[in-house]
Amino acid sequence: SKDERQEYGREMQHMATRMIDQISATLATARQRHTPAAIQTNARVVWEHVLSASRQGAQEKQIALQWSFDRDAYVLRTDEHMLVTIMENLVSNAIKFSPAGTTIEVTVKVPQAVDEAEHVRLEVYDSGPGLNREDLGRLFRPFQTLSARPTGTEGSTGLGLYLVRRTVEILNGRVWGENRPDGAAFFVELPLADVPS
Repeated sequence: SKDERQEYGREMQHMATRMIDQISATLATARQRHTPAAIQTNARVVWEHVLSASRQGAQEKQIALQWSFDRDAYVLRTDEHMLVTIMENLVSNAIKFSPAGTTIEVTVKVPQAVDEAEHVRLEVYDSGPGLNREDLGRLFRPFQTLSARPTGTEGSTGLGLYLVRRTVEILNGRVWGENRPDGAAFFVELPLADVPS
């Protein structure tokens, strides 16, 4: 219908804009000139938008994309583009390597702090082929391809996880991946901004 065509057109324009932003961020990161903006940003708002935009791609592969947040706000000192880079790459990878009929789960929460500093933890679980020992050793390196192959027609540049790692490092956080019996899991921890009550 006309309305559907217009909606798809708007979504394509939005995605094209995001891809241009992604390329710009990639080049800036490669030059090591990209530093987080000294602004307070609610990661929940940004990440919910990315997840909502990603749901269409998951549905086209008959994959369920579910998410949960344990707070209304996770305030970080960064800009939206860096938060988009993290979530978009992790979720697109999960969709890329998950077979039809499975579920991708995204959880965002603040674990109980073991020290004075609070962190937000982003967890992405998929039901793909998982990660073998060699994969775990190559994660987050540029231009690395893993043993798993996309379940659809998607390609891979080997840069997505590298960009996640570089972005997380700039934000003084940490990122890691784990193999699971029924897939793979990726985790990102970022320090929350010290916001007055």
